[in-house]
Amino acid sequence: MNEINNKTTNQAPLLSGEAGVRSFKMRIYTVTIFLFISTIANSQLWKTYDVFNSGLINEYVTAIGVDNQGNKWFGTNNAGVSKFDGTNWTTYTNLNGLASSYIRTIAKDTNGNMWFGMIDNIGNGGLTKYDGTNFANITTANGLIDKRVISICNDKQGNVWFATMGGVSCYNGSVFTNYTSANGLLSDIVYAMCVDNQNTKWFGTANGICKLHDTTWTTYPLINGNTYNNINTIAADHQGKVWFGYSDGLLIYNAGNWSTKDTNDGLTNNYVNAIAVDSLNNKWIATMSGVSEYNDVSWKNYAYVDGMADDFVKSICVDKNNIIWFGTWSGVSKYNGKYLGVDEYTETTTINCYPNPVKDILTVNNLPKDASLTLLSMNGETVYNIHADRFARIDVCKLSKGLYILEITSPKAIAYKKIIVE
Repeated sequence: MNEINNKTTNQAPLLSGEAGVRSFKMRIYTVTIFLFISTIANSQLWKTYDVFNSGLINEYVTAIGVDNQGNKWFGTNNAGVSKFDGTNWTTYTNLNGLASSYIRTIAKDTNGNMWFGMIDNIGNGGLTKYDGTNFANITTANGLIDKRVISICNDKQGNVWFATMGGVSCYNGSVFTNYTSANGLLSDIVYAMCVDNQNTKWFGTANGICKLHDTTWTTYPLINGNTYNNINTIAADHQGKVWFGYSDGLLIYNAGNWSTKDTNDGLTNNYVNAIAVDSLNNKWIATMSGVSEYNDVSWKNYAYVDGMADDFVKSICVDKNNIIWFGTWSGVSKYNGKYLGVDEYTETTTINCYPNPVKDILTVNNLPKDASLTLLSMNGETVYNIHADRFARIDVCKLSKGLYILEITSPKAIAYKKIIVE
């Protein structure tokens, strides 16, 4: 009996009478506030544009690009392109000068021109350049190797590269240089490409992966004994890694070494449609059942239940303010990465909390200037409070496991982050 009485617990003492009623009401009120915060946070994090609430021409958004003025261009499966300047929508189709209304890829070159690659369901395609005023269609007569354009990239010299169903074209502003399996590609059918920070060009083909550095080709028909003939997307991050999305997960190249990640690691679905990298080097992976965000340590998954327009996500683009745009089967979803309260936090960085879940030290960076951080338990109790400028570290070692809310306030805004202590 003495052993039991001498034990301490984390439970709050029971109150009786009026004090107990007040305590009970306060807990109910606090839980209600947190539920309200959670609901409002989701509505602030996500915004959806579809054919009913905006000027988007078609809900199946296959490609996204951003021009020098910050306009977002949304390519659709069979209705052309919708441009959004933040207020107004303008749609362009083949009637306005596009080679086709089936948009597969969108890219901006170093001169500010917008490029649109097209391919329809029966194999017809096209390539159109928009200089801000006029549309110009580029064909094989101009030197393009094949009109069925799947992917477009820029290299560090300002050349524009086009991956097609018949090889690869490089355009220097005047002439095209073409590459096929006779020059070093593993196959003329090229599903995806990207240029990494070493100016190496990577290609995902029907017969495997290959790369071109300067004039040297390297081919990877087999990687760790496996074939990768169905690459859907390629992206290079800020640390030199190259990420390949395919029908069974992710393949990663890092300084000569290859590794994979899939649903066993935290990816929401193994069928990867698109990959984008934000300014903080977070990888955003679009799949057939939601989006995964990966910061090289932990995963966060998002789906329709979190505020997205649809679980099937086809395209991703990160704008200059680090806002993420997703093209889905049911319209466009915009994710601002943070809850900003009634006033928008106008700095371009995103508040980052890691690791989360956390066991010992929680690091919070990219804070606004003169920020106040308050860590709250789910019953509204303040368990930690600190003032910080740009950066903070919070020791959670002595806290009970569970869900907490980190409230971040500044003269400009208030933000809330869900923190899991394990």
